[in-house]
Amino acid sequence: RGSTYLIASNVANTAVSVAAFVIIARLISREEMGILAVLLLLAAGARLLTGLGLGTAATKFVASFDAMKEHEKMQRTGYSCLIINVLATAVLVVALYLSADLLAAFLLGGSSNGNLLKLLTLEIVATCVNNPLVGILTGLKRFREISLVSVVAFAVRQFLVVVFLELGLGLPGLIIGYGIGDSLNSLALFGYTRKFLGPLATDLGFTHLLKFSAPLLMRDGASFAWTWFDRALLLPLVALSQLGAYNVALTAFGILDSAPQAISGTLFPYYSHFYPDQSKTSKTEDLENAVAKASRYVSLFTIPLCLGLAATAMPATTLLASNIYADAAYPLAVLSVSLAAGCLVRALGEIFVVLGRTKTSATVTIASVLLSALVGVALVPRLGILGASVARGASLLIALGLSIPFLRRILRLRFDMGAYGSAWLASLLMAGSVLVFEHFFYSKHLLPAYVVVGGAVFFLA
Repeated sequence: RGSTYLIASNVANTAVSVAAFVIIARLISREEMGILAVLLLLAAGARLLTGLGLGTAATKFVASFDAMKEHEKMQRTGYSCLIINVLATAVLVVALYLSADLLAAFLLGGSSNGNLLKLLTLEIVATCVNNPLVGILTGLKRFREISLVSVVAFAVRQFLVVVFLELGLGLPGLIIGYGIGDSLNSLALFGYTRKFLGPLATDLGFTHLLKFSAPLLMRDGASFAWTWFDRALLLPLVALSQLGAYNVALTAFGILDSAPQAISGTLFPYYSHFYPDQSKTSKTEDLENAVAKASRYVSLFTIPLCLGLAATAMPATTLLASNIYADAAYPLAVLSVSLAAGCLVRALGEIFVVLGRTKTSATVTIASVLLSALVGVALVPRLGILGASVARGASLLIALGLSIPFLRRILRLRFDMGAYGSAWLASLLMAGSVLVFEHFFYSKHLLPAYVVVGGAVFFLA
């Protein structure tokens, strides 16, 4: 149920985002689009720096103390994560505001854009505070409230952006729209946090929280690099048109992966419930059974979606993004098959954090990024966007391959390989039948028919 809420909100936000972007791209110039990309990158970096890994820590401790019925500890720890984040955000925002003109001259080619960076501080405050609030509510398993607030606030934000651009406010109007929409989001989440967590309470154990979350900050930094490494490799080596095609493939893949990612996100608080602390008295049996069961449903849910999209990558890409993006179909197919092969990594969720192995979590993430980047360095010069898709797909398999031996030192890690194998067999039959159908009756407009045929074969198998 929790996954369904998150998946539904992802679908709704994607639809709103696509509709708004079509308008935004026509109301700002190419240069302004480039400036916007730099501003959004700054905001993302600010979230990383001020987050300090506390969003994940909040989920872990709130869920664990909730399982142990220690409401007072849960309350103090949750709010302590929020307070640390607010203090870090305040320091960064003041520094950014005071150095806005200097940064604008360095990043945007002129100090005249300094006011844009000053306006950006509103957006940074709103999005940075959002992180621990979502972490707390996730620990409380309030997925419905998180999803509802996300959809409504995002729709308001995109509506305001379009209105302000239509009024001729340009990039300042766009940034103000972002800031207002995300501020409403954070205020609503804070209201729900007070409702379900109780009145504000603090704990002076900040050192313990920061010690726990510091390795998570390293991991979050590695995840930030993972988000961009393939495009960074492509930028100096391929034409912008090729990079655009790859972005289409990544967008489609992101929509596909949002479903198993949502399942992974909902597993975190439940795993914390089964393993509430890292004391020697805690038993791993319930956690081991939960992982095995999660792997069953992740396999049965993810593998057919991935292989189905791989089989229909060409009609899906050309129907949704037009025929000029046909070359995006091959990277999309590679990414889809890679996720199908490595889908069991989504059954693990944040299990290292649950087990208190935050340093191991950071190590696995950093190692998978570095190894994947090496794959990209070897393949991108020869294969272009196809090589980049192989590198990104490899990162999923590498993360799974590194996680398994670490986890088997701590618990008896078991996956439901019967379900995994059955899902692969049924999905291969499904994909094969769709490819045969496409061979004899190909048209991008027949995509719904391919889905119906593939779905029927999968369920029969």
